[in-house]
Amino acid sequence: MALLRNLFGGGPKLPDPIRDAFHGEEAFRREIAQLRDGNWQPAATRLTLTRDADDRAFVAGMMLDAAGPWIEDWVAAEPSRPEPWMMRGLSRIGWAWEARGSGRAEDVPEDAWPEFFGRLQLAEEDLQEAIRRNAKDALPWAYLLITGRALEVEVEELQRRYKEGRARAPESWQLSWLMLEALTEKWSGSHDLMFQFAREVSAAAPEGSGLHALVAEAHLQRWLYFRMEGDREGELAYYRNPEVQEELRQAWARGPGSPAFRKGRFAPNQRALFAFAFSLGGDDASARAVFEQLDRVTSDPWQHIGEPMEAFKAARRQAYS
Repeated sequence: MALLRNLFGGGPKLPDPIRDAFHGEEAFRREIAQLRDGNWQPAATRLTLTRDADDRAFVAGMMLDAAGPWIEDWVAAEPSRPEPWMMRGLSRIGWAWEARGSGRAEDVPEDAWPEFFGRLQLAEEDLQEAIRRNAKDALPWAYLLITGRALEVEVEELQRRYKEGRARAPESWQLSWLMLEALTEKWSGSHDLMFQFAREVSAAAPEGSGLHALVAEAHLQRWLYFRMEGDREGELAYYRNPEVQEELRQAWARGPGSPAFRKGRFAPNQRALFAFAFSLGGDDASARAVFEQLDRVTSDPWQHIGEPMEAFKAARRQAYS
């Protein structure tokens, strides 16, 4: 059947995959280029006028990639606005990681920890200032989940921060994704806590919600933990587990695979989680169902198995072979 599909075009003609961090938004691309030159006003105006929590997360993330002295200029020029404080807080999280490094905790030099924690505290102060200046914005609460997990706050405090954000943006992917990350074994939680969170949010989410993809994200994090521990056998077997694949199929059907799916800013990321999982699990039929809706290549999760574009193409070829 696969040969006939390839020879006679029985499968759908798929578009060439696209890798464009700006999602085709050329005006935003120009604004980020201006930002790199120190002209912060156009991008700052975009962030200020963006209301949806995930759209704000997207804009802020792209601005962070161009972080520089302009952030301090913005804070000085518009100290009454919440956005410059939020962006400085976000940039200070990256600054903290520069002190720590990206390795495992046991590999971090002892003298790096005080600097790491001190910079995180500065980030928290900026994010709290952003909240004081705009009590309705969920995004600073999302970023406080990053500082919170790194500062090793109690799970109860992480839950409090998450609830504050969720009350402001109940459907935000960025917020729930960061909470799941905080509850992983490598941070403040455990595999059980992480899966409990993902499953509870998915169970409560309506048909067509992107939040059902949290189940796929939890499975990705569990798979990554096998890799982190050097358990090659566990890594290779994980996605082949029939129970894992069945749970993924159910989450796909209720979420991105549903006709009722509400396509938000992070829809490509959500779909990619399922394409990745079905591909590694050998469920080619389910993988094809995802690839028929997915033409944008995101770095995550493909970067875990190679260069993202090449890994995406290889997985798609496998699904149609």
